[in-house]
Amino acid sequence: MDEFLSGLPLWDRRVLCEARVDPRLLEALVDDPDIGVRTELANNGNTSAVTLERLAADPEQDVRAAAASNPNIAADTLSGLADDSRSVVRLRVGWNPNASAGVLRRLAADPDPGVRAAAAANPNTPVSLLERLAADPEPAVRSHAADNSNTPVGVLECLADDPDSAARENVAANPNTPAGLLLRLAADPDPGVRSMVACNENAPASVLRRLSDDPDPEIRRIVGSLGRMPVSMLERLADDPEPDVRRSVAGNRSTPIPVLAALANDSSNQHSIAQNPNTPAEMLNRLAEDWDTPAEAAGQFADDWATRLAVAHNPNTPIAVLEQLAGDTSLKSCTGVVGANPAAPAHLLAELARSDCYHERVAVADHSHTPANVVAQLTQDPRPEVQWAAHHNPNNPIPEPPRVYPPDT
Repeated sequence: MDEFLSGLPLWDRRVLCEARVDPRLLEALVDDPDIGVRTELANNGNTSAVTLERLAADPEQDVRAAAASNPNIAADTLSGLADDSRSVVRLRVGWNPNASAGVLRRLAADPDPGVRAAAAANPNTPVSLLERLAADPEPAVRSHAADNSNTPVGVLECLADDPDSAARENVAANPNTPAGLLLRLAADPDPGVRSMVACNENAPASVLRRLSDDPDPEIRRIVGSLGRMPVSMLERLADDPEPDVRRSVAGNRSTPIPVLAALANDSSNQHSIAQNPNTPAEMLNRLAEDWDTPAEAAGQFADDWATRLAVAHNPNTPIAVLEQLAGDTSLKSCTGVVGANPAAPAHLLAELARSDCYHERVAVADHSHTPANVVAQLTQDPRPEVQWAAHHNPNNPIPEPPRVYPPDT
């Protein structure tokens, strides 16, 4: 190992192995006595194929496994690791997106089911192998075959009847699963399968309609949150007996304004409506007017507090309402209430920069609309979190970097 590098403390050598530095410098650490250094070196995206070839012969399996995962590894080196005595190394070869069809063919016959599962998941696995792996006795192997985007429709149809629910879930989630098969899986007895059908971007309206009547309220909640849901179904789900389903419709950006207005009459929906990026300004303003009655007296302090916070963050909230919220003492313990709003105007940000709440000052220091002179003032803030955010704001006119470390919180 290089004499200079060998003199560095262990922690510095490990940090160096994680950095994107010249591959020649990394190569000098290939014989480091610490296994952690060699493992991080094998994981580094800048490590050269030559260095990885040496690491592939390392006596420690963790180092060889890390080398097998690196996309820079040469094809012949990766092929050699496919015969490694340790299954964890062969498994990493199977997951490598550069593994060749020949290598994957060998791994598909591996005695370890984890290795075969990795081969079944690899995007380079040939269709003929996927057909064989889809009939593997191990459920995990069949499940990964069902998840592979190269698996042909005929195989997916067989896996849709698999006794293992995880395999059926992956068929339901596969982007190549045809509409007819999705409709069949929408009636699967396992709710996890039906939820994956709902989340499949290719699920047609007929499938979504069936799922909107699902007996499981969680499935209806998922469907109610989908932006591609037809308006007629959203209108029906807005009257669902389950509060969580109605709230999902209230937060859906595709929900029509009249439906949102009707849902706003129920206080339990107001937080979701306040979060909805498509809620119009006048509705947000109405939610603000509802706060005239003390929340404690209504016995709904927590709900009203959360709604006020959501309105404060909504980019459609009128400036007058933001100014009102800036003086709301009940929100002062929150992180960046009004200052975190992407539409907050410069004059309000300048005012909030003098807030007693340092969370608000952090949000202002980080905001793209904060004027340069205000950002410059915040670089001298007594809180290091504020200084850090201000120094890294593109509007900061002071070029000197901060002499503080980034805050942990």
